[in-house]
Amino acid sequence: MSRLKRMVFGLAVLVTAGLLGSMAAQTEQKPTESNAPKKEVVNEQAKTRPAGAQDQNVKNNSEKNSPDAKAAPPPSKSGKRGAGPYECGIHVDNRSPWLVRVYLDGSYVGTVGRYGDIAGITGNGATSLYAIAPFDNAPDRVWGPHIFNCAAGDSYVWKLGQ
Repeated sequence: MSRLKRMVFGLAVLVTAGLLGSMAAQTEQKPTESNAPKKEVVNEQAKTRPAGAQDQNVKNNSEKNSPDAKAAPPPSKSGKRGAGPYECGIHVDNRSPWLVRVYLDGSYVGTVGRYGDIAGITGNGATSLYAIAPFDNAPDRVWGPHIFNCAAGDSYVWKLGQ
């Protein structure tokens, strides 16, 4: 075998061995179920609440802004909640024919329309979701409070039924 052929053959062996080693390393680094982000879905049916009753699950019921308001920014905007600047996704899926007010940790975050959806982010850690469908001629319907651990990188779906 000529010297050039031996060099080409040796180079081919090295490249093949490197590719095989690289493929083996990639196989070992695949995410496992234990470290993959978790997606939790909770289905909940509405409960009745007496009209006009004081609700201890609501800290702030205003959808208007106040110049004196103090609200912590989300982790991605320099807020600090949980272990580090990591986010958790929240998705509220309204499967009822009612307009529903949604509260995150007791503060009003928005109204989800009939059979609509609302989504956002929060920091990681213990989180409380609560929802109210207010009525003027019947008892209010409520969901929760539902407290869960919103881990970094996870997403959480809360399905509200009738």
